[in-house]
Amino acid sequence: MPDFIISKFGSKYALVGNRVNFANGTTKFLSQLSNSQLESLNLVMNIHTTGKPLLANVSNLLDANGSFTMQYDNLTPPTISSSANNVLKNTSVTFTASETGGTGNFVWQWYKNGNIVSGVTSNTYTRNVMANAVFQVSVNDIGLYPNAQANAISTIYSINVFKCLPPGVNYCIPINITNSQNSVIYNSNAFQQMLVVNSLKYSVNETNNLQNIEFSYANGTIIPSWLEGSHNLTVQANSLSNSIGTVYWLRLNKTPKYGVNALIYMGFAQKSNNLFNGNTIGESPLLRSLYAQYDNGNKVFNFYDSFVGNTLGASWNGIGNATVTVNNGLTLQSYASGWSGIQNNYLPPHPSIIEFYGNVQSNAYGAIGEGPYGLTYQSLGNQWEARYPDSTPDWGIELSHGANNNYGGAMSSGTNYLVSAYVITNTVLYTNYSSLQVASTSALDNSTGGIGLVATSSNTLNSNFFVQWTRARAYPPNGIMPTVTFGN
Repeated sequence: MPDFIISKFGSKYALVGNRVNFANGTTKFLSQLSNSQLESLNLVMNIHTTGKPLLANVSNLLDANGSFTMQYDNLTPPTISSSANNVLKNTSVTFTASETGGTGNFVWQWYKNGNIVSGVTSNTYTRNVMANAVFQVSVNDIGLYPNAQANAISTIYSINVFKCLPPGVNYCIPINITNSQNSVIYNSNAFQQMLVVNSLKYSVNETNNLQNIEFSYANGTIIPSWLEGSHNLTVQANSLSNSIGTVYWLRLNKTPKYGVNALIYMGFAQKSNNLFNGNTIGESPLLRSLYAQYDNGNKVFNFYDSFVGNTLGASWNGIGNATVTVNNGLTLQSYASGWSGIQNNYLPPHPSIIEFYGNVQSNAYGAIGEGPYGLTYQSLGNQWEARYPDSTPDWGIELSHGANNNYGGAMSSGTNYLVSAYVITNTVLYTNYSSLQVASTSALDNSTGGIGLVATSSNTLNSNFFVQWTRARAYPPNGIMPTVTFGN
């Protein structure tokens, strides 16, 4: 047994044992100690008032005045951390135990669901987790003099294993969507969330054209998704799995609440499976050799048209004298006599974001807008245009409503751009999501009218304004898209 143990009984301490080991190797019984030695020993005993049994050893007696070095049990329950605590089945997880007390000379014992884990005596423990489980660890301090030991055990630590619920999905990753903007939420019924995925990271699970991917809520419900393509909008479908910036759009049931993580999952089926169906899971019309084969933009966005086939949809009406051609995309030709084109009966709310993906040819002006249209340059309503440079620095996009026109940005003749108008009370214009072109100084016209696509020309020649697709989507909180974090 140890030389002596200080134990607390009620409010008093008692000394168990009757020997003291001296530094020179001799041993004395307590009855042989001098008064000063006993007083020193009593003092050491009295300073330990933690309310639990204390283990103590006299390891050195330095001189006859009773100067002691004492070790005692100051272990605390160890704490556990892990590399992850919400994981997929068969995921490797490393557990790490920490102890703030004791001598540092520890032996560890791990427990899984109350059962001893054999062969693991260090403070780290790695295993593949197959199901929900609870873990504990005990620490044994073997550094106390001469053969004394102390023990403490941790509280329970839980690991949750989730499974991919949608049928046919055999691997998935969790995604947290976080709204950091404490602002008014304008879209309570549906919200289009942008995801930019590093497809290269998941290429081992993907097909080259990403046809085996779907998104779901925690209960397994499929989230409507539209694969736009790479972030630069030029990558070919057969190389999407090598993109580090693949853009998806998800139609969530509602805008994520401020400060609350919305948990969804990105699931991967077998590579031989094609999950595209043109309904809940789809892609841009350009990503297949058959135009719009799996295009489901109308299921994801508040308004969408990719002008499939050769006939203009019934919800569009002509404006002015434009020549309208539909051939898996829209081409508008208009003379310089004024804006003309087509207008839809869809009324975008304010705030909202309206967009087109397309290009203008030399001497052309092409615009997306909303509100009533006239045939003069200063028409009613609100228009945002991509334009040919008839004077510096016009080449780019601008607000073409009102007298205070602002020009900015750069476009190239015949090159497709995504032009986005953030329609609030004033307007901010972007191209290809990231390049701010124009911040409007003109207030919006409050006239009501549907979304429109119109064109005009800088001279007497016909203009060519081509639109691959157009859409309207929900305005994010404060104009800032909620952040996306991908799990393991």
